[in-house]
Amino acid sequence: MLRQYCFEALAAGWRKLVTAASTHEKEVPAFGPFKAALEKALEDVIVSKCRQVQLKAKAEEATREVTDNVKVCREMARRLVSFVKANFSRSDERLGDFGIKIWSRPLRKPKLATKAALPGTTKAG
Repeated sequence: MLRQYCFEALAAGWRKLVTAASTHEKEVPAFGPFKAALEKALEDVIVSKCRQVQLKAKAEEATREVTDNVKVCREMARRLVSFVKANFSRSDERLGDFGIKIWSRPLRKPKLATKAALPGTTKAG
């Protein structure tokens, strides 16, 4: 895609060609059809570029709108999840329906049997 300054430089060069052809058209009448074709093509490209700029602005506006709507949806989803968590216990199976992990009690590691005290040692306690 052409950058704006690059496009302007191209268009300026083409305008210069049209002007030069107009200036020397009396000397070389064959310039006429080429000049006319270039003028028409230049007009078309300028109209296309203006349309591109307008559409780009609309696309940027639509992107901002989508971003804003996504923010609103995230906030509403966060609120709903908070409300669900407030109304169901942490281990309620219905949480899975909302995509919320069910909290189960952590498994306790079995307690190791206390070793008998070695002879000659005393328990501090």
